[in-house]
Amino acid sequence: MLQYTFDAALGSGALDFIILSSDDPDAISLASQSGIHAPFNRPAILSQDNSKSTDVFFHALDWYQTEFSGYPDNIVVLQPTSPFRTGEDINNAIHQYEKSKADSLVSVCDLTQHPSDCITLDDRGRVTRVLLEVDKKKIGRQAYQQVYFIDGGIYISSVQRFLQERTLFDNHSAISIINRSHAIDVDHPFDLEIARAMHAYKSNCETELFNL
Repeated sequence: MLQYTFDAALGSGALDFIILSSDDPDAISLASQSGIHAPFNRPAILSQDNSKSTDVFFHALDWYQTEFSGYPDNIVVLQPTSPFRTGEDINNAIHQYEKSKADSLVSVCDLTQHPSDCITLDDRGRVTRVLLEVDKKKIGRQAYQQVYFIDGGIYISSVQRFLQERTLFDNHSAISIINRSHAIDVDHPFDLEIARAMHAYKSNCETELFNL
């Protein structure tokens, strides 16, 4: 999955300086072979299961500040758990970020399951439907307020804002809507099986087109 993220970052052409933050020697070696900067080994304290992503980003920014005597204007975070996010998606997000004049942006996609079809259970096991604002002039799902899924593929923030707020996005962030097929977020084994199936399907289609 790292290689797909490297390819997307390099394919964008809009990122001035791309680095990998990792403590894995194989990942660092792959980055170097792919033309991605891997200038440090991430400290062990930032590589635990309970380590905060924001601390990882602060560490990378501290390295950059030391190396170049200043911070970059913006930070773009591309998590390797989004293997189908493309260079074009990154460019579209950057364009939307600049167009919006916002200080941060997050990529989103349409939902597979709409929240209006979801329920919660309280500590007594009682069912409550997830509440959304409803436009009584409309019917069906169209009556509910627009809802998106934060796919985790692209985050953009001004560095000044990130250093102050210590978050990548908030209520004032812009959004960039990407195709749902590009927004697979591999967090669980089931997600990985879906990703593998999609990759196999795309590979078969490309082979059939080539054979024609």
